Amino acid sequence: MKKALILMICISFTMTGPGCQNGNKPVDTGTSIPDNRVGEQGPESLKTVKVVLDGGGEFPEFLVGTWRANDLGWEFVFEPDGNIASLIHTIARVRLYPGQITKVAMKEGGEGIFHMGKCLVYYSPQTSQLQLEVELDKFHTELAESLVEGSSTDILTGPVSEDTLQWKADWFSYPEFYVTSGEYNRYKLPEDPNENPKKNLIFSKVQE
Repeated sequence: MKKALILMICISFTMTGPGCQNGNKPVDTGTSIPDNRVGEQGPESLKTVKVVLDGGGEFPEFLVGTWRANDLGWEFVFEPDGNIASLIHTIARVRLYPGQITKVAMKEGGEGIFHMGKCLVYYSPQTSQLQLEVELDKFHTELAESLVEGSSTDILTGPVSEDTLQWKADWFSYPEFYVTSGEYNRYKLPEDPNENPKKNLIFSKVQE
């Protein structure tokens, strides 16, 4: 039921956004994805990405740029200091920004509202291990006469390949989904924390 619900969220966005991608079809990260930010969550919003480098040093140049997953729509854009400039979350499938609120119109009316929270970027040069922790503090999507809302904490962790062009990441997800529709009033969808990792993803560095 949960997977069907997420699919409903994705297909309900208007064509002003990127929509959802299936299988290995890449997400278009060009100008067709608008910047729908409407504001910051608070005064600390500019400090919402924490970058940790094992042993110190500078963020590796080969990680700077866009990394796109082979499935589920995930994408991250890293700045030279390791900050996450933007990302595409598997739930939203639109461009989001740490510490920012993004609104997107829905195909059947209503809107989707996504509150991105804090993110952690960890990299170990010794093991080539890259780990990201992403907080989607709150999302609210209106689907026809239904409402889906909730939050999600997601962890992606794994080694970067020797040629530095791929990142094989295990995806761990800890979401909370609530549905309001008909006789359901904020019905919490069941979640088994033992169903992790959700999937093994392969991110590829986008050559720009």
